[in-house]
Amino acid sequence: VGSPSMVGLVKNVSPNLMVSSSVYNDADSLSRIKEWVGMGTDEMTLHYSYNRNFGKLEQVLRTFPGTDFRLIANNVCLHECPYRTNHACSLAHASQSKHSSGGFFLDYYYLSCGHEKMQNPVKLITADWIRPEDVHYYEELCDKIGVLNLTLKLTERTRPTAWILNVAEAYSKKRYDGNLFDILNYIGNQELQQVRKTSFVKAALLGKSDPKAMREYQKA
Repeated sequence: VGSPSMVGLVKNVSPNLMVSSSVYNDADSLSRIKEWVGMGTDEMTLHYSYNRNFGKLEQVLRTFPGTDFRLIANNVCLHECPYRTNHACSLAHASQSKHSSGGFFLDYYYLSCGHEKMQNPVKLITADWIRPEDVHYYEELCDKIGVLNLTLKLTERTRPTAWILNVAEAYSKKRYDGNLFDILNYIGNQELQQVRKTSFVKAALLGKSDPKAMREYQKA
């Protein structure tokens, strides 16, 4: 869940139902994690700042041994991304069926993120992904401190089943011999070529969108 009120609602209605907190709750400090645990959260997807900071990760695992934690392993968001929160909010609002855009969403944040990576490929390397070959470091950390409350989460649910299976296999085997970007949540040329551009453009031009509202949006 991504809402404190939802945690309270779920626990009031079904106290034994497990509640998992979204990465977008920005659990990036002990004090913030403590607040969510106090609300009744059973599992937390940690902020990306924990992915490669083993000292910080060990601290939270030791402090909350009764809470389960997850790290997203194959995401390629910019390190300390300035767009992340607004991007998530925009994606949520873009799904509104009665919005004047008619379902057409010009993803400024995705385009800006991609532009930065193309201009400076180093930002792809510094993104907070975890290689399958590095999974053992996290297992060793858990063995070292005697806790087994850490798992890796793999994205993305919108991808084809074959792609998801390939990702799951790579991380379960803890190795991948192909191009790493094949299993990271990064849309490359192959995926872009599969987009049905004709229907996409037709939906934008002939759909339910309000042309006047769209022009004002583009001016802004």
